[in-house]
Amino acid sequence: MSGRPAGAAVPRPPGVLSGLARCSWDPLAITRLAQRRAVVSVAGDVGGLVVDVGAGRQPHRDVLEARARRLVAVDIPGDSPTAGIDVWGDATALPLVSGCADTVTCLSAIWYVAEPRAAIAELARVLRPQGRLVLLAQQIRGESPEANDYWRFSRQGLELLAREAGFESVRVVATNGVFATTGQRLSGWMYEALSVRRPVPRWITRKLCALVLMPCWLLDQLEWGRQETLHWLLTAQRP
Repeated sequence: MSGRPAGAAVPRPPGVLSGLARCSWDPLAITRLAQRRAVVSVAGDVGGLVVDVGAGRQPHRDVLEARARRLVAVDIPGDSPTAGIDVWGDATALPLVSGCADTVTCLSAIWYVAEPRAAIAELARVLRPQGRLVLLAQQIRGESPEANDYWRFSRQGLELLAREAGFESVRVVATNGVFATTGQRLSGWMYEALSVRRPVPRWITRKLCALVLMPCWLLDQLEWGRQETLHWLLTAQRP
């Protein structure tokens, strides 16, 4: 359980050049870059006792720890790495007392929860009054082999779920635009088709994916077509 004082410098969001470097080798670069950029952008909403639900591999742990007085990582037992998980529990029945958290984050899990309405209500329960929620939710993704990949969300659907759970000051913004979404979808399909389903060497497929991802990452800096996003970022406050 992390307990260092808040106030450490928040890591910078990925820049254009660092994003291009990642696109040169990672077929899922834009998804990861857009999520990272979104989480860093709302670091100011994070503080106090932070409960990270569905923590998994915790790719944004450094951002949360920079703002948190204490960070509690929660996940269910399964295939995710166990290192750094503090509490085992289901998002729809968290083993935490009501009103214990200053901030709740859910950055890579809500689309895996069979009952997202119940989960968001549970996130509200463990928040103190005026506590903040930060949540990432997928809008566009292809079919996944994961048995529990249940949901895709619209902006209106997320707003509805948050308001039904009693949240106020609900804000939902896109993590990227149409170029990034198109490039990432094409790159993901290429990698699956060539190096997972066929025996094309992965280094060759990664180079082909880079040719798609790099210009799309550059074009995404124009912020066009934000309604065609891979993920939505929701922030809200408990009354």
